[in-house]
Amino acid sequence: MKRFIVCFLIAVLFYGCEKEITPNLSSEANMEVVINAMFTDETNENEVEIRWSIPQPNDIASPINDAQVILSSFDEVILFGLDSSKPGTYRAKTNLRLQQEYTLTVSIDEQIYSARAELASGKAFNPPTFSYSSEEKLYYLDKVANPFDPSDPAIYQLEADWSEVPGYTQLPKEQTHALFYFFSLQTLDVSQLLPPPSEKIGFPAGTIIDIKRFALSQEHAEY
Repeated sequence: MKRFIVCFLIAVLFYGCEKEITPNLSSEANMEVVINAMFTDETNENEVEIRWSIPQPNDIASPINDAQVILSSFDEVILFGLDSSKPGTYRAKTNLRLQQEYTLTVSIDEQIYSARAELASGKAFNPPTFSYSSEEKLYYLDKVANPFDPSDPAIYQLEADWSEVPGYTQLPKEQTHALFYFFSLQTLDVSQLLPPPSEKIGFPAGTIIDIKRFALSQEHAEY
């Protein structure tokens, strides 16, 4: 069974050309606040995750539990509360409106972080295409979305779960789940035209596929 889900979101996109760097990871002075927030126009609970950055790639990020989180528009103010069962996660019931501009304000130890964006409209999309390896008996993703879309930029998130497929039920989660991101942007750069080699992940018949499309505002896509 395959499930396809369309979501309409505000998203902040970080994207650029690839280059080799040697970061300074030795000092805690490099610690920064990381805020992850996506909002939909559905009537439900939206969430904001706030954590400290990590000095090493495999470290676990420490949650920030003493922040004040506010989402506002010209006629509405929404206060987010800390989820006691999920440290670093703040939730609020919302009923946001498409094409409305919202401002997210986060206050931590008298330091204020803010971002503003318009809730972009989403749209229906075609299901992905797959190729099948008869030798491995596995499916591989061929195409999820066109990487170039000048009018409707978006991020596509695809989650694959084959933990219930016979022969895989006893394996650990990291061997039965996969998460993919695909970008459809207004411009193309060299890293898209000549992408570097990447690991291909195959999955068996019976895998459950969830796809979400995160619509981007024009400003965030350009960023």
